[in-house]
Amino acid sequence: MAQPGDVDARNLDSGPITPGFAGPSRSRTGWSVLIFAVYAVVTLAMIPFHEPWRDEAQSWLIARDLGPGGIVHQMGYEGTPAL
Repeated sequence: MAQPGDVDARNLDSGPITPGFAGPSRSRTGWSVLIFAVYAVVTLAMIPFHEPWRDEAQSWLIARDLGPGGIVHQMGYEGTPAL
């Protein structure tokens, strides 16, 4: 005899846990890949024309001109903490 709380295997739904969600469709995934590819191509094409701003140039010059010990020492004078 069935007791309260027993699960009858014949009454279980074999469908997905969240009905209607099967993940992103192929066409949506295709569009995402296409948009990312266009973004990547445009970004890579623009890199040679990038002019560094002051904050980028400061970090680049520190990395270029100082050794590891100098970089650690210089971190105390920078306005942001080291990553």
